[in-house]
Amino acid sequence: MKLVRLAKLEQERAALNARIKEIEKEIITLQTTCEHTFSGDSYSLSCTKCGITRVLYY
Repeated sequence: MKLVRLAKLEQERAALNARIKEIEKEIITLQTTCEHTFSGDSYSLSCTKCGITRVLYY
């Protein structure tokens, strides 16, 4: 019984990891094709459309 449950959890984990990779690719595509509109302060700027952040000071 525990082995079946463990196998199901492993399958779910693999499916979630695959979905995470897909989402990361979508984010990268969105950020590279976005016509950025930045707003922020003197330390960092964030795009209001895609969320990419540029740090101005460390």
